[in-house]
Amino acid sequence: VQDAYDWIRKIGPRAFRIDPDRVAVMGHSAGGRLAMLAGFRLDPSPKAVVSVYGQSGILPRKCRSPSNDTGTITCEEAYKTIGNSIVSEAPFPTPREKLAAYCNQEDIYYKTVLGFDPWKCPVRYNTLSAIKNVSSDYPPTFLLHGDKDSDTPHRNSLEMATKLKENGVKRRLIILEGYGHNFDVDHPEDEVVQEAYDAMLKFLHRHVANP
Repeated sequence: VQDAYDWIRKIGPRAFRIDPDRVAVMGHSAGGRLAMLAGFRLDPSPKAVVSVYGQSGILPRKCRSPSNDTGTITCEEAYKTIGNSIVSEAPFPTPREKLAAYCNQEDIYYKTVLGFDPWKCPVRYNTLSAIKNVSSDYPPTFLLHGDKDSDTPHRNSLEMATKLKENGVKRRLIILEGYGHNFDVDHPEDEVVQEAYDAMLKFLHRHVANP
């Protein structure tokens, strides 16, 4: 993320005619986690952070129950989806979701993604947890989540919003009642979803376009 951010700031003014000092970072799901990490790890800090059903760094005791949609997934089936090529743009849904489902099934998601067991190395994990690194210098943050999200429980956004408030950080939290994970992908024309995105654009306009 730092490399991409540096590239945008360096090449962006010439390639896209952008202001390198007015850049926001946005992500969905795991991308939301990266966006929130960017809030305290990027140098210089982005002007704003947007997380859509992202994980703020709260560790559950167990990832989540395995999905009944695909049945039991074997290790061989899961790792066969990785391949040897770099994927910059993947179809949705991506075949690699089978690996994530397998890791959740075996309760090894965090250990697989991070390369270490966060429950056994909490101090190390805290360096990768946005909610553990919020300060008054954290960028203005927009959080959008559905309260029926079984992949990334919405308490991630609720507790992140609380931490931002405690540190005096400008923020906006929208919780959509009755909506689950990927609600904007599954229902892009939904009026409630569109209203939430309108609020997001207004937030970005206020803090990035006219800071």
